Formats: sequence, C-alpha cells, structure tokens
Amino acid sequence: MIVREQVKELVKQYYSWYNEVSLTIHPSCLFSISQNIEEMIQVGEYLQGRKFNCFVELGCAHGGSLWLYSHMLCNPNANIVAIEVNRREDLNFTFEKFRNTTDFKLKWYQSFSHLTTIEENQVDLLHIDAGHTYEGVRNDWNTWYPRVISGGVIMIHDTLAHDGCIQIRQELERENKYNMRTFQAQYPYGITVIIK
Repeated sequence: MIVREQVKELVKQYYSWYNEVSLTIHPSCLFSISQNIEEMIQVGEYLQGRKFNCFVELGCAHGGSLWLYSHMLCNPNANIVAIEVNRREDLNFTFEKFRNTTDFKLKWYQSFSHLTTIEENQVDLLHIDAGHTYEGVRNDWNTWYPRVISGGVIMIHDTLAHDGCIQIRQELERENKYNMRTFQAQYPYGITVIIK
C-alpha cells in the first residue's frame, strides 16, 4: 500500500506541472507517463523497497517514467542517465524540473556515443523502452546487459504489447536462466523485470 500511495503522489506532482507550462508550448507537448501506472506499482511492490544508485533509461519519451522510477526506486543522490534521441520541449521541461527539484545527478544523451562513459558492472537499474522492434530490443539487451551489476535489475517495457518486445521476453523465458517476472494490469503493456 505504501508504494501505491507514493506513486499516486508522484503522479499528481508530475501532472501538476501543466499549470506552469507556457501556453506557447503546452498544446504541442504531451507530458504523458507512457506506462501503465498499475504495472509500475506492481514493480515497486515486487522490488520491496530496494533503492538504486545508477539508473539508466533507454527511451524516455516525455520523461514521465524516468521521473516516477527515479523517485520510486532510486536513492536521492543517484546517477540518472537518460538516453533519448528525440529532443522535445516536453522532455526539456521535465529534465529542467529534475534539475531544479531533486538531488539526482541527471545526464541526458541523444545517442549511444557516450556509452564508453558507462562501464561494465556499473548500472544497478536499467529500463529498456526505446526501439520496439526485435532488433532494437535485442541490441539494447546485448549492449546493456554487461553493464548491469550482479543483483541489478533490468526492466523491459511493452513485453505484452509490441511484437519485438514480446519476442525478446519469450526468448529469455525459453533460455530459462534468468530470474524474471512479467507484470500486467487490466490494459497491459507488460513490464518484464529481470534480476541479474
């Protein structure tokens, strides 16, 4: 129940920013949280209060899931790395809020060219939610899995909704060597959580 209440407050805080957005950019910005909130709550409850120090999110969309997962799952001074190739006003606004209202050490990259700054066994929380083709998700998995520490958590979004993500989930299940669980709500996108 604690996670549910925390998430409700974070969602209210995130969406309250609408009132601060200039009308010149407001209509062009979505600001949505592109996740099923119930699935996010399930993930938070499953991880039972674990707190992470280095969170990487691949594919940030409008910044909503980055905001929620950072606050739900990370220590207050954690390193947060966002990789999103599209630079949009809504994401700029969200990142500005991050910088002005938290102690997180936020870095935003628009390509994987900075990948060399993140070494193997450094990331303890990874969220894969960028390209949803099989090749895209497989490449993200192969590239980032070695950078996650032993005992770290990998979340793959849309594992019940997009063919490429579904295929990766099914492959990982068939390999039968990962501690993994998929969460779903009434209108599921699906979040598969793997503990390395």
